[in-house]
Amino acid sequence: MSWFDGRVQKGITVNSFTSVSLDPPLALVSIHKEAKACTSMKDKAFTINILSDEQESIAWQFAGSKQEILEIDWHNKGISPKINGSVAWLECKPWREYDAGDHVLFIGEIKELHFEDLEALTFCQGKMGAAKFTSKTAEFTSKPAKLTSKTAEFTSKPAKLTSKTAEFTSKPAKLTSKTAEFTSKPAKLTTKTVEFTSKPAKLTSNHQIHE
Repeated sequence: MSWFDGRVQKGITVNSFTSVSLDPPLALVSIHKEAKACTSMKDKAFTINILSDEQESIAWQFAGSKQEILEIDWHNKGISPKINGSVAWLECKPWREYDAGDHVLFIGEIKELHFEDLEALTFCQGKMGAAKFTSKTAEFTSKPAKLTSKTAEFTSKPAKLTSKTAEFTSKPAKLTSKTAEFTSKPAKLTTKTVEFTSKPAKLTSNHQIHE
């Protein structure tokens, strides 16, 4: 994350942020109260920078591990500074701040965003890594609803498959009075059974008994 403290760019490394709302678009970051950033960020616009795998030294710098040789390419236009070369950034104006135990929750309203097709920097079990983030990834992850609806189309037709099975079965004797005892539509079952059975008289009498 980055923000202006006067005319100076400030930053802190956080391992995650959270989407809060779409209308208005809101994002949340949680900062420990003992961090200098917690006081410095108060009531200020900020940028959430998603760093690339080539910006690991920036992540360590803002995590408190001073890097001997480090040059940050800042983009200072707008309400808060952005780090050029990032996979993505979200520029936010202050919206709400909430006390949360030993942390403060900073919620910002996203005013502008930008992303590039780059390898994103990741952090897991104390180690830095990389993950590909592209526009194609977004295209694939935005289509679960279509797959679900198609699945629903196929699973909504068991009745047709069942009736076809009944039409072509070579053992109509299984659709007998025992089946009629449990069905709520014995008339339909009786009609189909009569079409295929060689002993319609017996089926008809059984049907009459159970009505």
